[in-house]
Amino acid sequence: MSKTKIEKYIEQVEKDFVLNYEAETEAILKNKEDIFKRESIELKTRTLDKATKDQKETLATTIQALEFEAKSKGEALKSLMIEEIYQDVFTKLKSLKGEGLLEFVASLIRKENLKGDHRILVRKANFDKYNEALTNKVNADLLNQKFDDVRFKLDVYEDAVEEGFIIEDKEFDLYFDFKNLVNKHKEEHAFTIYQQLFGDK
Repeated sequence: MSKTKIEKYIEQVEKDFVLNYEAETEAILKNKEDIFKRESIELKTRTLDKATKDQKETLATTIQALEFEAKSKGEALKSLMIEEIYQDVFTKLKSLKGEGLLEFVASLIRKENLKGDHRILVRKANFDKYNEALTNKVNADLLNQKFDDVRFKLDVYEDAVEEGFIIEDKEFDLYFDFKNLVNKHKEEHAFTIYQQLFGDK
């Protein structure tokens, strides 16, 4: 049975519709695929850029932290070296004996411009060391030979400084505490020594 004109027309419309629908669907799918690819590439690029930026920032921060740590350790090491220098000075002062101790005691006393009679007071534990350094025949005679207008006598005083000596005076006693002498020198000169040793390094 042959188809009427209307049936043929309807069939053609349906066919065109299907073809157009498929073409439209393909175009939509192609468009979506292109958008997806483009967004994927953009996302990948943004992700890589962010990761690279983050990595650079992390690397820069890490390098900065390491440089700061190295500088801090370097400064701490330099400060420690200065401390060790002063610790060595104190150790040497504590270990002075004989003529070295005599000369050091005399140099400290000279700065005071004393006159008259005075007692030098040391702890019992240090008496023999000072007696050997300051005395030849009579108490403190080697020390007394170094001065014209002042005379000294060496005595034990248990409340004397641990390392060093006290000079008893009528008005006030003079304390020559070796630890304090070293600390005072450090307060006044440590920065200069630091500059001489390390400069702007």
